[in-house]
Amino acid sequence: MYKYLMVLLCIAIPEKLLSQGMNADNKVLELTYTDAVGILLEQNLPLLSSHFQVEASEGELLQARAWNNPHFNWNQDLYSAERNEYFNQKNQRLIQLDFMFSVSGKHTRAVKLAKIGVEQNQLQYENTKRSLVFELGLKFHQLLMLQERSEIYKEVFAQFKSLIDKYEIQYKVGEIPGSELIRLKSELLTLQNTIVSNQNEVEMEMAEIRMLLNLRPDVTIKTKESSVALPDASRLNYGELISYAEENRPDYLARLNEISYEEMNLKLQKSRSVPDLMLGYQPHDKGSNYVRPYSGLVFEMDVPIFNRNQGNIAASEANINRAKTDAEQALVALQNEIYSAVNKYFHSRSALDNYNLEFLKELEQLNTSALQNYNNKNINILQYLDMQRTYINTMSEYLGLKSEIVQRVIDIEFTTGYQLYN
Repeated sequence: MYKYLMVLLCIAIPEKLLSQGMNADNKVLELTYTDAVGILLEQNLPLLSSHFQVEASEGELLQARAWNNPHFNWNQDLYSAERNEYFNQKNQRLIQLDFMFSVSGKHTRAVKLAKIGVEQNQLQYENTKRSLVFELGLKFHQLLMLQERSEIYKEVFAQFKSLIDKYEIQYKVGEIPGSELIRLKSELLTLQNTIVSNQNEVEMEMAEIRMLLNLRPDVTIKTKESSVALPDASRLNYGELISYAEENRPDYLARLNEISYEEMNLKLQKSRSVPDLMLGYQPHDKGSNYVRPYSGLVFEMDVPIFNRNQGNIAASEANINRAKTDAEQALVALQNEIYSAVNKYFHSRSALDNYNLEFLKELEQLNTSALQNYNNKNINILQYLDMQRTYINTMSEYLGLKSEIVQRVIDIEFTTGYQLYN
């Protein structure tokens, strides 16, 4: 008796899970992948933060272009012991203007370095956008596949539930054996576990997509499938894709840009080994010199004996070698990523081609006729359950492969920078 009660409870739980809708306060947002990308580009917080970083570097460029301010110096008598007077500028006062001159191209090179810094941050922004769109693409199509699987599970669940309700009545009047009813209920328990697992995956993917799109936690995302023209071999030439990626991938361009940055920084560090010049003019010195009032010229500079900026120059030279090594490694990684992404696409494409429309229609007919044949006693319960399992597993694999092929297309876009998704 206890065993029958547990079976009935387990059947009731998934039915409630499948039938319950969203609360009235919750918002259902229907999205295609293109819609989701549009929201991401407008609302994603890490992308917005990266944009502000570009603006900050533009401010640094503005600061680098600014010249040194002149320095004003005022000196006057504070206290005269001879006359016992305070703040009497008639005894002594001095006015001096100083200006620091950067020589050997320091200012020009600092401006050029700041410009390269702006370019670097713009490339980092583009790479952040590229990475976020790639992440969204994978998660969106994973969610799409899970929600499509959920519809398959609902369909089979409803069929099982209807059959069990009918057989409950027949069992009570002794028309069918109890063992057959138990087999059906046991199969429904297995389906229940699959439903719950699928729902948990849906919630996980949906939460991560809400994070990417900066949506409220009470928003339910309903994915809508978009048509994707799968590229053929003629559009996926390795050499052309690698050349395109070398010219367009922001992470690789950032590596090359870093070389330019370090080379310009080396020039700047070498110019800093030459001391700046300080020129000053004293238009008026009332009482502190041999001529009263006195006008004079001031010339100041560091004497480069101990500090010739040799440490920073050596560090810049090493950073150039490091940047070149990193760029070489990035190129090797780029080539291998493209090669792997294209091969994965062709493997998935070959597997998906096995699922032609005729086969899928036959599979649907098998599922539709299975219940009718079982009710008409043309097949036994084991054959019926085997057909249902075949339908669920095959459709689940097909949906997973259909999602994977789109993800492979997005992966090629990510590794090459070349848009394939329509």
